[in-house]
Amino acid sequence: MDFYWIGYWMMRILAYVLNLYSYVFIIDALLSWFLRPDSPLRRFFIFLTEPVVALFRPLSMRLTRNSRIPISFAHLFAYFFIILIQWGVNALMVWMYY
Repeated sequence: MDFYWIGYWMMRILAYVLNLYSYVFIIDALLSWFLRPDSPLRRFFIFLTEPVVALFRPLSMRLTRNSRIPISFAHLFAYFFIILIQWGVNALMVWMYY
């Protein structure tokens, strides 16, 4: 019975952390419009988001290679990836515990 509750609370904490991390991506995207990359606050958010964004940077480069749009979609792809993982954790919680 104890393992049931430990697993349940671990899944809840993981869902909460993923939710907070998705907000970090939104804040980082908004701050990129207003702050320079060498700002201390901006560097902190880059430090938090860059490990996931770096995974999607080659995909973004490949999609916008012949385009005239000077926008990187790596943050958007990373945000959708985090949302997809969050959706999977929530679906797993529903399947396992309800």
